[in-house]
Amino acid sequence: MAAELAALDAADAATFEASEVVNAAMALLTAAQSAEATTLAELEAAKQSVLDVPPGDAAALEEAEAQRDQAQARHDIAVAATASAKADEAAAQTALEDAFLRYDEAEQAYVEAFDAAYGTPEILALEAQVETAAASFDDAIIRLSLTEGSNPQDLIALADAVIAACSAPAVAQAPVAQTPIAHAPLARTAAPQQRGLNIQTAAHDARATDPANLALLAGLAGFGAATAAGAVVVVRRLSAGRA
Repeated sequence: MAAELAALDAADAATFEASEVVNAAMALLTAAQSAEATTLAELEAAKQSVLDVPPGDAAALEEAEAQRDQAQARHDIAVAATASAKADEAAAQTALEDAFLRYDEAEQAYVEAFDAAYGTPEILALEAQVETAAASFDDAIIRLSLTEGSNPQDLIALADAVIAACSAPAVAQAPVAQTPIAHAPLARTAAPQQRGLNIQTAAHDARATDPANLALLAGLAGFGAATAAGAVVVVRRLSAGRA
């Protein structure tokens, strides 16, 4: 998909640049049309000045005609500038339309590449498995969290305790003193015990031994240590939703 994505980005940039050119061309056309209107008004005034020259005043008539000719020249230049600005604006609009077409083509190519990459039967099957597992897990957690007497915050603490119990390393118990007996070996310390996934330990750590809470722990234990981590996320989300 990298090539299609790069082409899409390039087409997007080209479309933006083409739109900027159109905006600039429209601004120039507006300015040219304004200049044309101004020079036209000046030309009309100059023509009227020629008509207003008193009969027999040759010098004034020559001056008025000269100003009229200059106004006509300026107006002709303004008309030509407007025509050129219109052509440029039309060309910019055409280029923008072409850029949009190129973008649509690049977008379609990217969509097809995306479908080809992520629409394979294997990936679709995996997505279906994920959705099924997520729905089943959410349902189980919801049923556990709705157990009478449970509290969302207690559930969060219990779920955290399960994770801690599952991941805790071996913890050595304190030495146990034994009374020496004749002809018996000396006292020995108790062997370290692996905490592992121990529901009673987790309940003790969370300081909650309510039967409903223990039911939650039992359910989490059934899912396994790895799933218990996900349980915390689900329980927290459900708790936030209720809040």
